[in-house]
Amino acid sequence: MTDQLVVGRGEVYFKEYSSPGELYLGNTPGFSLDRKMETRKRSTSYDGKRVELPPVVVQDKISLSIATDNLAIENIGLWSTSTPDMSGQTSGGPYEETFTVRRGHFYQLGSSVNPAGLRHAVSVVLKQGVNTVPVDGNIEINYSQARFRILETANDLNNGEMIKVIFSVSASDSVSVQPAPKLVTGAIRYIGTNPIGPVWNVFFPEVDLTPRGSFDFKSDQWVSVQFDVNVRKKDFDSPFYHLTQVAY
Repeated sequence: MTDQLVVGRGEVYFKEYSSPGELYLGNTPGFSLDRKMETRKRSTSYDGKRVELPPVVVQDKISLSIATDNLAIENIGLWSTSTPDMSGQTSGGPYEETFTVRRGHFYQLGSSVNPAGLRHAVSVVLKQGVNTVPVDGNIEINYSQARFRILETANDLNNGEMIKVIFSVSASDSVSVQPAPKLVTGAIRYIGTNPIGPVWNVFFPEVDLTPRGSFDFKSDQWVSVQFDVNVRKKDFDSPFYHLTQVAY
């Protein structure tokens, strides 16, 4: 038998049971298979001597570890065990929200509509009572983020006073993700593309995918997310996975 050296390369796809097709996870610098087989020793007595018998397999556990630095919203949704909301933000308003003045502080518009706030504010009007307060010289607005800061040197606003902000928002293609406490189940397919050594395709028909580790929103390195995958059998007689050495 000649040596078969391999430099591992390949593509990883995940098909959630509720999805019609397979999702390509993108670049996956980590994809590994782990197997742990638990056995129990047996022995018997014969002619006054203890004789060891072949051990019995009592558990065969197979798992995968996946890491991807492709932070597409679909992968973030997988890591959050939820489905991204692709509906976006519709135009709306005018909305009216009340704030307590604290010079130098920042405020988010739209929390009365969405707990995280809205984006793309337009037609912002500032009022105290029935009086309109000029925006210039009092607040600084980030219209894209729908946020404003009360200036330290605000001409007409003092700490502790109440202000009312009236605004509208324009439509946006923003996508939102909210974590859900659910188990993501489906199938995983690995398609080998390595340039050196034998090439394997592996299909895992029944898996549970769970997020692992941290999501580093700030980092000096390429940000990645990790998954732990529990590999199961579809039924008692089915294999954990199907591995094919590809012939070209």
